[in-house]
Amino acid sequence: MKTFSVALKHDAGKTNFVTQAESVESAINAVCCAEKAPRSAVLSCHAVLSPQEAKHVKTRLEHLRRQLRAERISYWELCELQSYADYIPQEDAELREAAGLPEFPE
Repeated sequence: MKTFSVALKHDAGKTNFVTQAESVESAINAVCCAEKAPRSAVLSCHAVLSPQEAKHVKTRLEHLRRQLRAERISYWELCELQSYADYIPQEDAELREAAGLPEFPE
């Protein structure tokens, strides 16, 4: 079991829920069922990282930044960078652009 954070939109804005589930799909289903919300109300869902996992992601992001700056990043590493999109800080325009994310979120 992993811990997931699921954000749902509603008339008053958005609400975040934390749930235990085996997968992203089962986390979304559990929250939508409990809140009687349609799947279209889901804004995001991602795994909550343990401190060890968060440290690994941060280390990998810095490695990918160095590869990007040295202009020797591979296609595989670009795919890896895209897989970390949820963990790239909003203010990190360099990595956001390389991952294909908008530089400034709406």
